[in-house]
Amino acid sequence: MGPPPVVTGISPKEGPPGTRVTIRGEFLGISVTDLIGLKICGCDCLLSAEWKSKNKIVARSGPCKGRGDIIVTTKSGGEGTSTVQFRGYHESVGPMKESAVWVEEAAPPSLPWGRRPMSPTAYTPPDPLGLSTEGDDCKFPEEELHELFPDGSGKLSDENFQPGWYLLEHHSNTSYEDLKAGMVFLQRKVEGQKEGQLSFLKANTGAVMDQLDRLVLLKNMYEEDQRKNGREPLPSLQSAIEESISLADSLFSEILSRKENADKTREALSLLTRHKFLFQLPSSIDKNIKKKEYDLVVNDYTRAKNLFGNTDVKLFQKILSEIDKKIEDLKENLYNRMKTMPINVQEQTKYIRLLISLNWDGDAAWTAILSRKDYLMNLMNKVKEHFKKKEEQESNEKGRRKARESECECLWSATRAAWCGAACGALASELHALWPLARRYFAGELAGQPTLPQRHTDLKEMIIAMVESFSEQMRGCLICTSGGGGGGAAVAADVLRARLLANLRHLRDAYDSLLKLDLPSQPLSIINFICSYDMPKPMQAIQATKDELSALEDNIADMYLEYKGDPLVGTIEPSMYMGRHHTDGDTALEDARPYVYEIINNLIAVHAEVDSVCGAASSRYVRDICETVCEELARLAACAPARGRAALQARLEYSLLRLAVAHHLTRKAENYLMEALAGLPPLDNEDDKKKMDEIIQGFKKRMELQLASLNCNMETV
Repeated sequence: MGPPPVVTGISPKEGPPGTRVTIRGEFLGISVTDLIGLKICGCDCLLSAEWKSKNKIVARSGPCKGRGDIIVTTKSGGEGTSTVQFRGYHESVGPMKESAVWVEEAAPPSLPWGRRPMSPTAYTPPDPLGLSTEGDDCKFPEEELHELFPDGSGKLSDENFQPGWYLLEHHSNTSYEDLKAGMVFLQRKVEGQKEGQLSFLKANTGAVMDQLDRLVLLKNMYEEDQRKNGREPLPSLQSAIEESISLADSLFSEILSRKENADKTREALSLLTRHKFLFQLPSSIDKNIKKKEYDLVVNDYTRAKNLFGNTDVKLFQKILSEIDKKIEDLKENLYNRMKTMPINVQEQTKYIRLLISLNWDGDAAWTAILSRKDYLMNLMNKVKEHFKKKEEQESNEKGRRKARESECECLWSATRAAWCGAACGALASELHALWPLARRYFAGELAGQPTLPQRHTDLKEMIIAMVESFSEQMRGCLICTSGGGGGGAAVAADVLRARLLANLRHLRDAYDSLLKLDLPSQPLSIINFICSYDMPKPMQAIQATKDELSALEDNIADMYLEYKGDPLVGTIEPSMYMGRHHTDGDTALEDARPYVYEIINNLIAVHAEVDSVCGAASSRYVRDICETVCEELARLAACAPARGRAALQARLEYSLLRLAVAHHLTRKAENYLMEALAGLPPLDNEDDKKKMDEIIQGFKKRMELQLASLNCNMETV
């Protein structure tokens, strides 16, 4: 008894009754005669089963409904199992149900009396032995067949058919047992055909009688039709066909027209859905422009151009032309907004970038720079005209005589002071906007044509023209003579000094703003004309200020030294003798004691704290604290003189401290250290000298970062 059959795959997995099902698995029989049972969803399908190989069976499904297993039964293995299921269903066919004509790939079965139905396709006749050649990839060479059978053929329909040729061509690898089974099958088939029509009639007597009744009925109907319509029934048949066609058209015309309209509507909706972005883009652009979300407009427009820029569809071209018109209007709007003053730099830069993204023809950034220059010049003129007009109104109210007397008495009206402040503010604010914009333009951040040789010259001339205009206004504002302008009697030095002091804050703010912009030296030198008049230098006030600042600095240094230096010095002696440490005479010299590193770290902390506040001036405070530390070390050395290995240890520690604070030692501090070293015995042993040099070199390498931190400042970093 062999292994039971196992079904592992089917194709298809569902279908109506009569579906051709390919069954694959293992142990599905060793031959055609070994297959004795096949059930699909409980329906017996053995009659339609075609055994192909031990791994494949082809059959047609029965009138099953629902899911079920495929059970194969063989003589050698018995009833099998299935790991897959087939789903059968019944289709309801109506007048609107689409159907297709299924052309079978396999050959139609032969009828018992030797005839076969007509088929529109050429087919390969089934194997006469009923054997399958699936899996037989090794074919007998055709050249050898021609040599063996020079006048023969392997085709069953040829007159020169040779069985040997056929067997070698199709069953060269078939076993002898299978060939014997095929021979039995062929004999049984031939014997069945020999029985002829008589055996067929005996087996189907009921059907034959029914067919004869039908033929008699057809003959009677034909004779009746001849009596009614004569021997030429074609005209009546044609009229009947035409009537049926017109009736069918009347029945289905409305349905077909509705279907056509539905297809057109569906196609239009599909087109709208697929290209929804493009169709909604014009309204989306209008909404985003109203919300001032110009970035979204640019992104959508760029995307639409990339997707549909080269389209040939008329509808898409029409929509794109409408979008292009809106974008052109947007460009014009952005261009006008960019030129309209006043406007902050961030907003103007945003408009420049948007115009660049929209491929605006022109140099947007340079146009913005020119607009700011023109605006500043107009603003300066408006400021001048406004305060001139206001001053004239005040003069008319007080009377010309009184105004001249006030000018002769060197009085200066509050209007001119306000004029000076307004002019300084206008220059500072507008240059702070124009100069950074120009620097970004020439750095290439705002596209355009910054590499043109004339651009730099034009910008320099703009800056000089604006500064000259400001300087002329300040000169006319501060040096107000009896002539009312630049002419007339010169203004006395004390009068001009008083006016400058009264407006010093405005002028200083304007000059500082120009310095922060890192402008060229030529525009800055123009402003110096304001102070080019012969004015006495306040030497006494400057000297008094210097003395007060020096005294304040000394006071701060003393307080800081008391606050930081005294606690630092107070920790030296306890740290030096912490843990009752004594240098043993036999102990080798390895490194300095921890108090040396503590002193260095404390000095680094002081240096960092002072340097973050005073910068380069911090060296004074560090020098003072170093001097105090050296004085304390000299005192401790004098109080407890060292001998032997302790003297060598002390010499090493003093030398390391001297190396660490070398940049901050004053002459007095140097003397303290030399005094401490002088109290130690001289170093005569060459081995001790060599050992000390090695320790010092290791100290330099190990403490490189700390020494660099102690001997640098923030400006160096």
